[in-house]
Amino acid sequence: MTIRLLPIERVRDLSQTQFEGLLLYDRPVIIEGGIEDWHACERWRPEYFAEKVGDLRIRLKVSSTHIHPDFEQMRMRLDFPLLFRMLAETAGRILGRDRSRAVEMTLREFLVLLGTPSLGCHYMAGAEELSLLYGGKWNEALAALRADFQVPRYIPQTRLDSAALWVSGKGVRSHLHYDGHCLHNLNAQITGSKHVQLYSPAQMDKMYPYLYTRGQPYTFSRVNVEDVDESKFPLFRELEGFEATLQPGDLLLIPAYWYHTFKHLGDFNTNVNFWWRAEFVRLTPASAREYLGTTALAVLAQAKIPPIWLVGWLRKIERRMIGSR
Repeated sequence: MTIRLLPIERVRDLSQTQFEGLLLYDRPVIIEGGIEDWHACERWRPEYFAEKVGDLRIRLKVSSTHIHPDFEQMRMRLDFPLLFRMLAETAGRILGRDRSRAVEMTLREFLVLLGTPSLGCHYMAGAEELSLLYGGKWNEALAALRADFQVPRYIPQTRLDSAALWVSGKGVRSHLHYDGHCLHNLNAQITGSKHVQLYSPAQMDKMYPYLYTRGQPYTFSRVNVEDVDESKFPLFRELEGFEATLQPGDLLLIPAYWYHTFKHLGDFNTNVNFWWRAEFVRLTPASAREYLGTTALAVLAQAKIPPIWLVGWLRKIERRMIGSR
């Protein structure tokens, strides 16, 4: 199966006006040297993290393979009706059973794991585990790293939503997904390298997303990009997208709702992601579905009709919208 992938455009010294033009036209871009003045590019090595924040206890997601999240482990649970899953999760909390496949350890212990490639690819830390900024507040637990980077000048401070540190070893693959909640993403590659594929949200019908109305991880595709089942996902071969290998110092713009997947190539990879609220996004199946879903949830909270009727109605619209088969 061959998917047509074009190289992501690379630029240097991008002006603010040019950057905003790319957002307006919904185009990804790599700004070469966009963070080469950060101290992090020189300092962020395993021994530096161990010294500065090594005692921090973090919760790691675990995968039985190198692909994250581990949807294969969750497959049966994802296929259950929403009501059954909610009851099972409630029972699990009452009985004290954690089904999230997460482990807790110090960051220093995690760094040791990353030094063993056969083990390191099964673990990943980032987002919630290594949040840098959320709700307008910087994470004091990671304050020792704050002087090593800065918010890129392209991001309007009033619309900055969150930021997160990602740390990973060689071989990790992130499932194909988009970032929800109408957020643009600037991904700063600090150490190591990653290969990225990007797909426009206008092609969502070819990416076979999980369903919003089933309470599934709807921002993710059901397709394993490394082993595509063409009998189940025949339209995936028709995708057209972009690709590139990010090197230290690169700053990648991922416009809101664009699908992306990363293969982590370096022995020690660190990134900082910055998300900010988009002023404008194009109308695509992805953006329309999310708006419709959040609106329906608000209606559901005040509905005088049985909720199952509203959910069933919404599911029919969602399936038509994304071409679900």
